[in-house]
Amino acid sequence: MLTKEMIKSEIEKVPDDRLEELYGVVKTYTASQTMSEEERARRIDAVAESVFERRRSVFEELAKGAE
Repeated sequence: MLTKEMIKSEIEKVPDDRLEELYGVVKTYTASQTMSEEERARRIDAVAESVFERRRSVFEELAKGAE
């Protein structure tokens, strides 16, 4: 059975520079508890897109540096 303590121990492993990203995911999840399924899906998609864009830009910068 998953416990909050198990989740907290995994959060402790997240680097400080990634906390904002994790917070956005958690905040979206908790806010979605009072939303309709459709609204919840839209919000999750928006967060996922934001995370993807940030990761893509980091990857692109790394690729430029390797040239």
